[in-house]
Amino acid sequence: ITLVNSVMNIYKSLKMKKDLESRFHATPEEYQLAIAYTKGNEEFLERYIEDVKASFPGYELNIQPLSLSVACHIGGGSFALAVAHKYKK
Repeated sequence: ITLVNSVMNIYKSLKMKKDLESRFHATPEEYQLAIAYTKGNEEFLERYIEDVKASFPGYELNIQPLSLSVACHIGGGSFALAVAHKYKK
C-alpha cells in the first residue's frame, strides 16, 4: 500500500506542478500551497510535506488539520494538496 500511495502522490504532485505552470501561470509571489490532513499516518505525512517543499521551492506552504466532522467521513491518514491565490490587502 505504501508503494501505491507513493506513486499516486508523485503523480498528483506532477499534475499540480503542471497546473501551476500552465493553468494558473502561478508564481510563489502570487500563489500559496496548502496541505489539509487527518491524523492517522503522521510518518507518511511528514515525508509528503518534505516532498512537496522540495517539489515546489519558494511557495508558502500552509499545513492544517481537517475538522473532526470532515475526518469522520474520509477517515484517518487522509490528506490533500491545494493551491490558492494569496490574499492581497
